[in-house]
Amino acid sequence: MSQDVISCCAQHDSSFFYHRCIATIEGHSSYISSLAIGGQFLYTGSSDNEIRLI
Repeated sequence: MSQDVISCCAQHDSSFFYHRCIATIEGHSSYISSLAIGGQFLYTGSSDNEIRLI
């Protein structure tokens, strides 16, 4: 099972962006290619042909 990491931009310093991990999504057997927010839920789509609800 692969682990996909969601990161967000935490700080901008001149020409550099610094990222920090805010969550690790587990469960897909391949890379996550899409994310969608619906209400209070996060949906992930992967190249393993699955859609998961987080």
